[in-house]
Amino acid sequence: MLPKEIASQIVWPDGLSSELKQQLCAVGQLVKDIKPKPDSSYEPASGIWYVLDGVITLYMQIPSLSTVNSVVLGRGDWFGHFDETEENNPFIQVVQVIPLIAVFMPSEQIMRLAQTNHEVYKWYYLQGLIMKPKWLQAQVIRSGSVMERIIYILLDIAARQGSSVKATYPIPLSQNQLSLLTDISRQRVNEALKALERAQAIEVHRGQILLTDISKLATRLQGYDLAFHNPLEIMDTRQEN
Repeated sequence: MLPKEIASQIVWPDGLSSELKQQLCAVGQLVKDIKPKPDSSYEPASGIWYVLDGVITLYMQIPSLSTVNSVVLGRGDWFGHFDETEENNPFIQVVQVIPLIAVFMPSEQIMRLAQTNHEVYKWYYLQGLIMKPKWLQAQVIRSGSVMERIIYILLDIAARQGSSVKATYPIPLSQNQLSLLTDISRQRVNEALKALERAQAIEVHRGQILLTDISKLATRLQGYDLAFHNPLEIMDTRQEN
């Protein structure tokens, strides 16, 4: 059972009954202080997660496909799955950028609830729709060059950290982690980062990357299709506010 002050922070999809929200909060658990592997990755438990705070990169592989898609998630995002047939479930791995604080609803309890309240499936469908643009953009960005893929993921993390076009926070990410979450070799990641440093668009320090010139990074994405999810728009809006 979630404390009221935690449950009140969840932004639910529109159109759900109060009864369902209360039932889901009754099976929800507050999760924090997850201890990742040395590369900052871990496998999340099976169920539905709602991010209260932190920044993570989630990468997912469907059993029938060889490609891996990754998205940056932060406050207000949903992720996860529940399915009675284990073999249909995707492989999910999390790379932690800023420690995660989340609400977790275990698969087993969600499935039990779904037997008596079919509105569970409506909720699952609606939260999937909310996240769909990010997953679609993840598929599009995989067709980009190494440089475009790295710049996109850095901008998306910066946007999730609260950075604006004029003021950015250091991204606590090593080159090994960046290689892991972009599915690009460490050598090619290093080459791309050095090129961006020479262009004075970023600074690379031990365990962190600072974006020093957003406009230079944005220029390298000009003409690239960011119709589904554009981190630059998030940063622009934040600057206006």
